[in-house]
Amino acid sequence: MNIKNDSEDGKPLLTKLILKMPKTLPLLTLFGTLLHQGIALAAPEQPSNFEGQVTDTVVTLDWADASPEDTVDGYNVYRNNQYLSTVFESEYTGTVEANTLYTFSVVAFGGDPTEFSITSEKLSLPESLVPTDLTIPPTQPQDLSGTIDGNTVELTWTASTDDESVQGYNIYENNRYLTTVLEPAYTGFVETDASYTWSIVAFDVRTNFSQASDSLTLPDTGPIDTTIPPSTPTGLTGTVVGSNATLTWTEATDDRGVAGYNVYRDNQYLTTVFSTTHAVAINADEFTNFSIVAFDFDGNFSSSSDSITLPEITDPAALLEPPTQPGELAGNITGTTVNLNWTASTDNLGVAGYNVYRNNQYISTVFSNAYTGTVESDLFYSFYIVAFDHNGNFSAPSSALRLPEGGPGPSTEAPSIPVNLTGSLTDNDGEFTVSLSWDASTDDEAVAGYNIYQNNNYLTTVNTESYQGTVDSEGPYSYFVVAFDIPRNFSAPSQRLSLPDEGNQAPYFDGFEDQTLFAGPVWELIVRPLDSDGDIPGLFGGTLPLGMQSIDNFDGTRTLRWQPLQPAIGEHQITMTAFDNADPTISTTRTITLTVVMPDDPSIIPNPGPTIDAIGQYSVRYGDNVVMRVKAVDANGTTPHLEILNPPEGSTFETFPLDDRVRVLRWTPDASYLGVQELHFKATDADDDSLTFESTVELTINDPSNYVLPGERLRVLAERIDFKFGYASLLEWYEQPDGSLYGDIAAAEFNLVSTENSMKWGYINPEPDVYRWEGADNLVSFAQENNLEIHGHPLIWYTVLPPWIINSEVEAREAIMNTFIDTVVQRYNDNVTIWDVVNEAFEDDGTYRNSVWYEAMGEDYIRKAFVRARASAPTAQLLYNDYDVGMSGAKSDAMYELMQELLASGTPIDGVGFQMHVKSDFDQLDEVAVNLQRFADLGLDVYITELDVAMQEGDTQEQQAEVFAGVLSTCLAQPACKATQIWGFTDRYSWLNDANALILTEDYQAKPAYEALQGVLANQ
Repeated sequence: MNIKNDSEDGKPLLTKLILKMPKTLPLLTLFGTLLHQGIALAAPEQPSNFEGQVTDTVVTLDWADASPEDTVDGYNVYRNNQYLSTVFESEYTGTVEANTLYTFSVVAFGGDPTEFSITSEKLSLPESLVPTDLTIPPTQPQDLSGTIDGNTVELTWTASTDDESVQGYNIYENNRYLTTVLEPAYTGFVETDASYTWSIVAFDVRTNFSQASDSLTLPDTGPIDTTIPPSTPTGLTGTVVGSNATLTWTEATDDRGVAGYNVYRDNQYLTTVFSTTHAVAINADEFTNFSIVAFDFDGNFSSSSDSITLPEITDPAALLEPPTQPGELAGNITGTTVNLNWTASTDNLGVAGYNVYRNNQYISTVFSNAYTGTVESDLFYSFYIVAFDHNGNFSAPSSALRLPEGGPGPSTEAPSIPVNLTGSLTDNDGEFTVSLSWDASTDDEAVAGYNIYQNNNYLTTVNTESYQGTVDSEGPYSYFVVAFDIPRNFSAPSQRLSLPDEGNQAPYFDGFEDQTLFAGPVWELIVRPLDSDGDIPGLFGGTLPLGMQSIDNFDGTRTLRWQPLQPAIGEHQITMTAFDNADPTISTTRTITLTVVMPDDPSIIPNPGPTIDAIGQYSVRYGDNVVMRVKAVDANGTTPHLEILNPPEGSTFETFPLDDRVRVLRWTPDASYLGVQELHFKATDADDDSLTFESTVELTINDPSNYVLPGERLRVLAERIDFKFGYASLLEWYEQPDGSLYGDIAAAEFNLVSTENSMKWGYINPEPDVYRWEGADNLVSFAQENNLEIHGHPLIWYTVLPPWIINSEVEAREAIMNTFIDTVVQRYNDNVTIWDVVNEAFEDDGTYRNSVWYEAMGEDYIRKAFVRARASAPTAQLLYNDYDVGMSGAKSDAMYELMQELLASGTPIDGVGFQMHVKSDFDQLDEVAVNLQRFADLGLDVYITELDVAMQEGDTQEQQAEVFAGVLSTCLAQPACKATQIWGFTDRYSWLNDANALILTEDYQAKPAYEALQGVLANQ
């Protein structure tokens, strides 16, 4: 076949076809494009066994063809990727320049219409010039320049060089591949009035690619700001089909054009894409986190988009679960380099990274469980690690690691007191700025920071010797500073600074310092507050150690007197607050530590005799099981011998398993014991049997008919109108002498029960990871057996907290709160239908109470607690509960505003609880009705949660009954009021002790209040 006869212009057919192709077509895609133009490439097979040699200036090539002979018309020969010649046999001879490296290839063609084979393997000749390293790329294209004329752009650049040969150049327009050319020049089309950025990449015969040239922007608009990053990608969403995920997001913007997007998977770079979508394979059984970062042509990167987790999270609680604590922190310091490693944390949605802390200060974030950094030599450091997940949940800190190893243990020496505290208070158009500064403290290790106190309340922590912040008014304010070191030793407070300088000064203490005492001798300390203004400050104290007296000296001072014995060995803290008599809001609180140690001569410690804790008089029914705990105590800490001198027939008297000082009498009296029975107990000292103590307890045993209450049961009347009427249950009532009577009356009178104390944090979770479930479990069993709904009380409260919570690190408290809510709510979710999620968050003036939770999270702890509770209790009623909010006032208004804010933010809250601890002269029922209505108008349910009516001197039981009836009637008149609960039901077990505030007497007899409640329920 004569190729020239197939072409009118005399050019070989393949050459003609190449010339018809767009000049912008990449050479490597030529044959694919020919295929799309309707030219089949299947008939001739790829030439094989391609061989050759160069002798001086002559090149000889030969090859084999796997195609049938009649399907091949000829072969096109290429040199350095450019057409060289056409031959009709499977060999070629031609001339080349001496000592020059060339690359040859062959394409077979044949058939009608003409079809082309795949290009043969490339052959570089002469072999002596082929480099040993075939991976070396061409040099970077240089001197890129160009012009735009109308809609035509022309670019030129200095040709690259290569150890074999440069085959061509890829041209990139706005960071996207545009075309391939074979020479260092390009002409193309552009839009009018548009800006473009170009760059060039060279490639060689081995398809090695050079670095991109410097970019060129046309038209040239002069100097521009090349530091502006793109906007943050938004709207990131994803879908999952099988094991494939597809991500899409909204396009970012940039002043010079967005160049592309980096995709991150689990906080690690995954890939770069140039569109706003990306498909990726995932494990459908694991959660994977994705985020997007945009970048421009100047190498500026946007902020990371909001992340998403795939597959989609359907359990809200999963979003709140923090990572596990990093474990086994280890490391070393070599010279000035520190290396740390730890056991990786785990998380249900994946650990996003780790924050590294040095000397209690954040220093870095890493994304693996190792860290390398620099330190100063010859210093000691403390490190710890906190893990975090993609939803911003943080683990508990790891155990601290002190380096270098072999150094001294943590110092117990406190930093020096900060001195020369000065400051100013500046009015800037109604916004007041406070500025403080002081001289640096010193420490035997290193000062880690300073705690700043404002008006005796912790304000913030800083790591420098200065502070600036804002306050709400012109003052006055009182400030002091406390330094702390790496092992968390705290200095004494600095001198107090009042701002502005004039005005009342806070009082202070004279000689109220830490002390060491010997067990045995009587110790005394005069607590003496002073005031620079000359007035005598007021003084009040916190909880004192057991047995310590606080004696008023009637001169503004108090004497603390104490005889510590062996059980007092250890540390005890005493807190005293002195307040200004002219302005009680100006006060100073100081805490000292008393350390009690054994004397060298223990015989100086006296041995007082034992005692038996007082036991009240009880009335019980014959036939009931009587349970009586009797406790013998000894001030020296030994366990006395305890016995009952006249044990009733059939009774047992056994040691209580949780306290060997307690013995439990169990006895079921029959009718023969009717009347008053005296039980005699004796305690004998463990060290001196001549020291004894005796106690007599009277137990009245009655006929069961004595305890039959008049009329219909309250429960029956309430259920008749579909109403919840409840009580708060005594903790472990079944261990009381009259426990059987108490339980029977509770089951008969009520259909709802609150956990008065069995779920309070200090009882149920006294130590980390230690839970006492018995009290709550037994109440749940009792409620189930008697068909009572359960009102869980309370999850989050500012008081009745165990010491380990009060003394916890502030930054750890959110995780502690979450764990407690999860643990308790999940255990009882199937049984508890109502939860007091947050209890008593406000002070009486409507300000937020400065609790351990407020200190850690601000007021947002309330919202977080409800979100956490809802995750574990999807169907329960979640309440906010508080006292003195039933009437109008600042506190009620504050609670109303809080409810508005929580509802507006989508917080899962169902209702509010009104504690009604009132007195027998209470007459504000109209205010209660108005308040119930305004909360109902928010769409909330309302509950009377803690009703009792304390008797006052001169008031009658009939007046008390009117208040009980009035509160219940007010609730029943409000459709949104779902329940009324009395805080107990017998005066024997009321938290108000002698106020006789409940509806049954100590002997379980009906009071007028009981019959008044019957009347209200019966008349609905």
